[in-house]
This record gives sequence, C-alpha cells and structure tokens, in this order.
Amino acid sequence: EAITPDMLRDALKAKHYEAVTIVHNETSTGVQNPVEELCRVVHETSPDTLILVDAVSSLGGVKIDMDACGIDFLLTSSQKCLALPPGLALASASDRAMKKAESVTNRGWYFDLLLMEKHRIKDSTPMTPAMPLIFALDFQLDRILAEGLDARFARHTAMSKKVQDWCMAHGMEPLAKPEYRSRTVVTVKNDLKWDISALNKFLKTRDMRIANGYGKLKDLSFRVATMGETSLKDIDMLLEGFADFMKQ
Repeated sequence: EAITPDMLRDALKAKHYEAVTIVHNETSTGVQNPVEELCRVVHETSPDTLILVDAVSSLGGVKIDMDACGIDFLLTSSQKCLALPPGLALASASDRAMKKAESVTNRGWYFDLLLMEKHRIKDSTPMTPAMPLIFALDFQLDRILAEGLDARFARHTAMSKKVQDWCMAHGMEPLAKPEYRSRTVVTVKNDLKWDISALNKFLKTRDMRIANGYGKLKDLSFRVATMGETSLKDIDMLLEGFADFMKQ
C-alpha cells in the first residue's frame, strides 16, 4: 500500500514532527509514493517540518522536482537508475536543511552537512571518495543528458507498462494499485505459482534473471527491474523468455 495524502495529513494533525521521511519508490513492493502530493500536505499542514526523501531507486528514472516540491533533503545512490556500480551516495540539501544543521551540536563526522558543504565549495570532499566511481558518474551523466531527461523518463514508464500489461494479459496482477505503480521496478503477484528459482535457471541460459519477492513476499511475487540502461528490447527479450518458460 502507498502512503496517501490523507494518511500523512492525519498523522501531522495528531502530532508535530521535526521531519517527515518519504520513500519515493519501494523496490520490494513496486509502490511509488505520490511524493508531490505528500510534500504539498506537509507544507500545508506543518510548514516548519522538514521533508526528507529517499530517492534511491527513482532518481534518474522518474522526474523529481526538488525545488517545486519543497524537498529539504534528497538522497539517492549510484547502483539503481543511474546504472553505475554501488558505492556512491548522492544527496542534495535545501537552505532550510543546512540552517537546521547549524543548530545541531553533535553532527558527527560522516553525516555532517556543514563539513561537506565547506569542502564542496572548494570542489573537494572531507574524505577520499571512490574516485573511479566519480569518473564513471561524470561519464554516465553525460550519457543521461544525451538521451534527454524527458526521453529517459518516458522509456522507464514504457518499460514498466509493457511488463505490467504482459503479466496482466497472462493472468498475473502487479502487487501495487494502478495509481501507485513504480516506473522503475514491477512487482508481480505470482498468481501462476511459477517456481522462481527454476525460472531464473531458465533465464540464465539467455543471460537474464529476475528477482524473487522480498521477505514475506518471497515466492508469492517476483520483481522485474525496468531501470537504468535497460531497454525496451531487453524487456521484449525477457517477456519472450517468460512465454517460452510457460511452454515447458
């Protein structure tokens, strides 16, 4: 289930919070929370509450207008929609978040935004970063801009819809409600009771694999990543693999 604006509004009216954290895209369930609407509720109901957004599996595949939403801190990582190896944490902080940081006496070391900003304005970092990944990120951002942001977002939407449509046409429903379905990962109810391990062994012969359900959803669902540099052609090949697996 997604977090709805009404749920958040009720929580904010019941108690005051210094910050609200929002997971934009939940990879285990394939739910994309309505971040724009949720941010609007926070600004209307509790204007002094900071908004922190986990965009680990959405940034780079879904449009997020941080300024328009009034997000104070947005965090992502390199290994999802940016299609890089894991190892980089990327974040953006608002002026309001930086001012809040000034009031915190014990900010620690690793998450000290003021220390990071002090080095950022000098094109540096407080500690040695993973330099190969920094260069890879620089290269990949050029590729993303060359594709065009609107085109990239549209591709992610088209890939997820193609998987959803195929599964529904073959008797399997996505786990999330239509209005909250992720564009970057499709979690499908395993209504046909596929043996996911056997499916992956079959797909491995074609150099592909999918993910089983997570936690309690293991074997009750499966997940298809529709993110990063995956193409519509890749999705077509995967769905062809699904169809051939069903013929066995």
